[in-house]
Amino acid sequence: MLPASEIQPPRPASDAELAHAVRRLYAQFPTRTGAAPIRVAVARGIVHLTGFTRHLLGLECAVALAQSVAGVRGVVSELRLRETTVPDAILHRRLTALLTDTRLPYVRVAVQQATVTFTGTVDSWAAKQALLRQAKRLPGVWQVQDQLACPFRLSDADAAWAGHLPAPLTPDGPGAMRRRPTATGAAAEVSPAFSNAQRVPDEDGEQAILDAWQLDSRLGPERPALRVQHGVATLTGAVGTVQARQAAEQDARNAVGIWHVNNHLRVWPRQLPGDEPLRRALQAAQAADATVAALPVHWLLDHGRAIVRGVVPTPFAKTRLAELAGSIPGVLSVVNHLRVQAPERPLLAAA
Repeated sequence: MLPASEIQPPRPASDAELAHAVRRLYAQFPTRTGAAPIRVAVARGIVHLTGFTRHLLGLECAVALAQSVAGVRGVVSELRLRETTVPDAILHRRLTALLTDTRLPYVRVAVQQATVTFTGTVDSWAAKQALLRQAKRLPGVWQVQDQLACPFRLSDADAAWAGHLPAPLTPDGPGAMRRRPTATGAAAEVSPAFSNAQRVPDEDGEQAILDAWQLDSRLGPERPALRVQHGVATLTGAVGTVQARQAAEQDARNAVGIWHVNNHLRVWPRQLPGDEPLRRALQAAQAADATVAALPVHWLLDHGRAIVRGVVPTPFAKTRLAELAGSIPGVLSVVNHLRVQAPERPLLAAA
């Protein structure tokens, strides 16, 4: 056995090895990420994800799986939900059946405009998280609102469930990765709630966030001020767009070792155009996007606040129009008053 002084530390995984490990995880757990092709790029240990997933849980699990690879420092996710429209009545029927199957008699569910709202009481945090995961796994659900109450104390069931989290992947030879065994020897679920629980020095977490911001084109030229203390990232200063403010917070949350983010960023571009130039810019951005160009929506501007009204056929269109508004410099906030209404199917003529 070699003396400790002669043992060489393991070689850090290269960006190519990290990208290979992330892709292999996605292939190993296709249902977690929505069984959709996700493009993976890695630079300086920061994973950049683009593409689509079939359900909300896929957005979260794609990030959690990438974070679970040893050597990954953070994730920049530009993933989107694939356009899937399911009537509210069908979603409600499926979720009601889910509540019956999981024996949660004190939970109620409502569905409106593809948004699921749970109210009532559950007997453990683990049961609550399992229910939310199942709802997010349904194609057609675009948002889940959690208004559930549960006991404050962490139960034995919660601790047992947490023991089934996947362990990080570590290098095992050039170009190969292996999974370190968990305490239970299982990797049954990926939980976004625990995915970022690794402890790293604050200075490493701060540098990971800064590197992620350098790779994220959504932030534009401005860089927020950043301070990390005990795993809590605090963002201050000003950015140019609503999209930049949201992306800066998302990148900070996805840095390994960061468990909470205080976002005190202000949206304040270098130039403040008037409302009429902003309205023209919004109309031009909509016209340039083939997915929403033909939709008859109305843009109203009030001192930099963009208000969009109208009826759109899908939740995807509603989300996309809000994203476009948030990307325009000079728009200080976005108010989305769009209503989703699927077009009626024409009746077949009688033979």
